[in-house]
Amino acid sequence: MASSDIVRLADPAQDAERIAAIYGFFVETTPSSFEIDPPSKTEMETRINACIERGHPWIVYEVQNDESSESKIVAGYAYASVHRARAAYQWGVEASVYVDSSYHKRGIGKTLYRILISLLRAQGYHNVFGGVVDPNPASERLHKAFGFRYVGIWNKVGFKFGKWHGVNWWQLEMDHAENPDKPKPLKELGDISSFLKIRRETS
Repeated sequence: MASSDIVRLADPAQDAERIAAIYGFFVETTPSSFEIDPPSKTEMETRINACIERGHPWIVYEVQNDESSESKIVAGYAYASVHRARAAYQWGVEASVYVDSSYHKRGIGKTLYRILISLLRAQGYHNVFGGVVDPNPASERLHKAFGFRYVGIWNKVGFKFGKWHGVNWWQLEMDHAENPDKPKPLKELGDISSFLKIRRETS
């Protein structure tokens, strides 16, 4: 991690094209996403706006652009989405993280997940779920590192690239108050700059 790296909230108009490019790679080359056709910039902007309107976090990790010393580029992103729509499920969300393949093994995914989970905890969510297409050892290690526990598999639920794929489900139980308040929209947390700080490793 470079000292110039930052994590910030996504800007739908500014970031949609880059986020669509990162995600499109996974759609086109891996079964990690069950989408078949990569979403356009316009569609991705709509999705980011919808996430923000629901009060969920969508964050991006920016690094120095290797092709231009004067600009930054989004290397990865993470966000939360509705896990189930019915009212009694409102204390749980599904978390997703994607990192550009050129920036793997730099701790970006872990940083994004740590910050995302911290924000969700502060908002008052009690469960975070991760769906991991089988097999994906790297994603499973990531979930284990944050205390998620394996809760089961949906066998052969997605057909892509000429074969069936299952989805392993992981759950992080953060708190279970007897009479929980409703989760807060992200904007009600006020200044979240302290959450967005990157932990730098020191030797």
